[in-house]
Amino acid sequence: MQLSLKKDNILSSFFVLLPFILIFGGTVFQNTSYSFITSATKMLAFVYMIIYVIIHQKLSVNLLFFSALFLPFWIYAIFNNPYNQQAAYADGIRYLFPIATLFYSFSIKDRFPLLMKFVVAFIVINVIFQFSNYFFWIIGFDDQWFYYTMPGGQRWANGTAGIIRATG
Repeated sequence: MQLSLKKDNILSSFFVLLPFILIFGGTVFQNTSYSFITSATKMLAFVYMIIYVIIHQKLSVNLLFFSALFLPFWIYAIFNNPYNQQAAYADGIRYLFPIATLFYSFSIKDRFPLLMKFVVAFIVINVIFQFSNYFFWIIGFDDQWFYYTMPGGQRWANGTAGIIRATG
C-alpha cells in the first residue's frame, strides 16, 4: 500500500488543518495554570507552516518580494531594542506569525473548501459551547473552567455590564 497525499486523502486534509488545530486546541489552556501550552502550540504551528511552505514550494512572488523588503526592518527593530531584549524577541516572533500565515495560506489556496468547512464547524461548536457557558452562568453554577481564582479564594469571571464575556 502506498501513502498518497492527494487532496481527497484524510491524512492530507489533517496535515493541511494541523496548524489550525494546534492553535485552536492550545488556546483552551490560555487562562489556566498550563498557559505555556498555548505558546508552545502556537510556536509548533508557526514552525509547521514554514516547513510546509518550504516542502511544497508554492510561493507568491509579490509576497516574497514584500517580505524581503520588510525583513531588514524587522531584524533592525529586534536587535536595536534599548529596553527589553526578551520582549523584542517575543514581539518579533508575534509579528512574523501573520507573514507565515500568508505564505501558508497561499500554499494551501487550492484547499480553501476544506478550510471553510473546518472554520464553519469550529464556529458551530464554539456557539454551542458559548450557550452552555451562559446557561450554567444563568443557573448560578459557581465553578466553570474560565473563572479566575483570586488570592482570597474568591471566583471571578470577565464581564461587561454584569454579563459574562465570551469564553470561546
